[in-house]
Amino acid sequence: MTASPILIAAHPGHELVLFHWLERVRPTVFVLTDGSGGGGASRLTHSRACLAAAGARAGAVFGPMPDHAWYAALAVGDAGPFEAAVEGVLGALSAPPPLIVADPVEGYNPMHDLAAAVAGAVRRRLAGRGPAPVLATYSLTRPAAGRLIEAAPLSPSARARKRAAIAAYGPLRGEAAALLAERPDSLSVEMLVEAPDLTAWPGPMALPPEYERLGRLRVAEGRYPAPLTYADHIAPVARRLERVSAAEMA
Repeated sequence: MTASPILIAAHPGHELVLFHWLERVRPTVFVLTDGSGGGGASRLTHSRACLAAAGARAGAVFGPMPDHAWYAALAVGDAGPFEAAVEGVLGALSAPPPLIVADPVEGYNPMHDLAAAVAGAVRRRLAGRGPAPVLATYSLTRPAAGRLIEAAPLSPSARARKRAAIAAYGPLRGEAAALLAERPDSLSVEMLVEAPDLTAWPGPMALPPEYERLGRLRVAEGRYPAPLTYADHIAPVARRLERVSAAEMA
């Protein structure tokens, strides 16, 4: 028995980028945070409605902690929530998926990058038990680089449904409109590319990452006590996930 593909995303709302893929493939979608950011409301209800409209399913790991709790864990070097997410995804799979799609490693947001690390750990664990799923990613805040796996054009009716799903997702309406203005092609075609081998973390990401610059700005504004950095907070968690999955495979 082969299960359907899965999507592992950092935040609820990322599924909108691949809405027609959700319709076609009907994957199980796993999400790390609840999308509440620094103090807003959870977006999980909106994402559940979006998945239902596309015929996809919410996975067992679906916003188990608010954003601030994930960042608090990173601030003290606690990889436990990320390891729990790996275990939760693996425990929810009735059979190995043929394809794992995850957020890209791009240095824009640490949770995006670590969603990719969670997906890489899930893939390595599954590879230790049988054929390894294909690991893919997609364009999120910028065009994704890598070997093209799939480019699916959207018909006029599919574009209309995707636009309607975006309009129905109230908390992200403004952000989605800005993205569509910047990348109007995202309504005409959805692409998946092969994800980089994350054993060479962080892959193609430029250092220092953008989130360090943004973090310093937030500290200067008095919103955070200290910034999260790649070297001190993000890479150690990613490498911890690598070591744990490698130990099981051994």
